[in-house]
Amino acid sequence: MRRGGPNEPRDLSGVLSALRWRRRFIVLSLLAALPVIWLIFKDHPVHRIGQRAPTSIPAFVVGILAVAQHFKYRKRYKQDLVAAVVKDHFPDVMYRPESHTNEATARRSGLFPNLGKYKFHGEDLVVLTYRTIRVKFSELRLTQGPYVAGLKSKYSHWALFVECQLPFRNAGRLYVDASPAGEHASLRQALMTMAQSGIGHDPRLVLEDGLLQIAFASGRDRFEPPALGAIDEARVIADVRDELSRFFSVKAVVDAALEYENKA
Repeated sequence: MRRGGPNEPRDLSGVLSALRWRRRFIVLSLLAALPVIWLIFKDHPVHRIGQRAPTSIPAFVVGILAVAQHFKYRKRYKQDLVAAVVKDHFPDVMYRPESHTNEATARRSGLFPNLGKYKFHGEDLVVLTYRTIRVKFSELRLTQGPYVAGLKSKYSHWALFVECQLPFRNAGRLYVDASPAGEHASLRQALMTMAQSGIGHDPRLVLEDGLLQIAFASGRDRFEPPALGAIDEARVIADVRDELSRFFSVKAVVDAALEYENKA
């Protein structure tokens, strides 16, 4: 439902109310389950937990329900709230929370030399347009253990992959990273400017046949629901605007790549 005409933002009060209810359920479930779980583990090793099944089962059931609600909460937050905010307030940006760059594309870029050691996951595809050039951003997560969306692990590594086709075909393969000893100072400076926006660190770039691909180590998920504090439309809009401002810092790299081609 929209507030007014066809071009006005939709009414998100129902979505916000449902998300608040889910988060309250998660918090209350965890508060109810944690004391019981603590008492179970306090004096009994893990291999003897089965001896206290009558008291442990209810607590674990409540805990599992809370975890299940967390996944639903996270999915609904991205699909129903963030996607709506992007569509209504940033109409030139496309956001698809469950889409991402495929593994074959990331592998061909050569920007992830150890990709074969990891399991490949992705989400949060963002597409924006600059100078009629469509720039795609995709959050990637590379894991060496079990993957659980939205949860951190010491066996996981986050990366942001950026890709766009420029309107030219350069000869050879150009590689640029943060090394001050490298060539192509203007491209390196633009890459560092993008990294300094807060989008990620350890930037590296390849340009081959006009295809510009950039990778950052990011260390975090994006567009995630807040664990604490209010969930309101103004906060979500501000968070999305802040995140997208980092994405738009790619303009400097695109400009530098176009300048590089003009001088070639």
